[in-house]
Amino acid sequence: MQGKQRIGIFLSGRPGQRELGLRQGEAISAALARLGHEGVPVFLDQELDLSVRQARISSAFLALQGRLGDDGCLQGFLEILGIPYTGCGVTAAAVASHRIKTKEVLRLHNLPTAAGYVFDGNSGENIVDTHGQFGFPVALRPVHGRLPFAENVAFDELELETALDEVVRVDDLALVERHLVGRTLEVGVLDGEPLGALELVRSGLAEGPAGVGLTGASVPCRLPAERLRSVLRLATQAYEALGCTGAALVHIQVSERGNEILREVDAMPVMTQASPLPRLAKLAGIGFAELVGRLLRGAALRAQGTRENRRQHQVSFGGPERRTGPLVTAH
Repeated sequence: MQGKQRIGIFLSGRPGQRELGLRQGEAISAALARLGHEGVPVFLDQELDLSVRQARISSAFLALQGRLGDDGCLQGFLEILGIPYTGCGVTAAAVASHRIKTKEVLRLHNLPTAAGYVFDGNSGENIVDTHGQFGFPVALRPVHGRLPFAENVAFDELELETALDEVVRVDDLALVERHLVGRTLEVGVLDGEPLGALELVRSGLAEGPAGVGLTGASVPCRLPAERLRSVLRLATQAYEALGCTGAALVHIQVSERGNEILREVDAMPVMTQASPLPRLAKLAGIGFAELVGRLLRGAALRAQGTRENRRQHQVSFGGPERRTGPLVTAH
């Protein structure tokens, strides 16, 4: 990238998401300033088209969570405008944001996922009747969107109904999966290379229904070297199966018996210095500004199809195509 550039930092301004968007915007803007560029906050709202055109940006740094942000819609919009953007392309973003489609793709690549079913909260049916002899424990998540905590885990029928109530506040469709008792890990992947893993810390009685939710707290993962390599390899395979680019956070459950189950692939991880992906990057020797620079260097119009088109856009906005090293030297 030559000279000072105006980079649009795309953030969510919706109720319940604006505070996180502001924190991400501040962190990314400061990193861009260190790299010699200007960050321009662009909030996702009904006036997005006008906001983008008025901002006069050269490329887009995407830092959004939720519908219309990480599901391919915004990526498609930027493709139409011809504005290169960070992260996954339209198809990969759409698949990763839809947990059923994610499972289908992972299974097509013979990657392990949990047995489960989808329950429609508007069907008028009773989830206990539908659940039948499926058994417990099970984890419940919305097919689209995110819970304020990682997931709901139910160990009996009463907890199943309570967990469903939490999920349908986010989405009508609930994904019910067999829960693997063990550790829940978050594995960071950057440009196709694993960064490392963090382990989510289970809550006491505070967050999930019946006190079995998971908090956002995480600690460095301590697994035997061979087991850790297996987890990192599995996360990288999931990243590649979905066609991800840039950064992703892969959620994996592991048991003491050696089982490993892919839960989901977050193709647009939260970008604050305290969030999991930047923490993993820091442990791998990549500072926050360097991480922002590497993601920005990969900004491209991915729906145009050919590798040559992608390479040309990367050269225009980020220098020669390469897999390692910062965008520019931080100062």
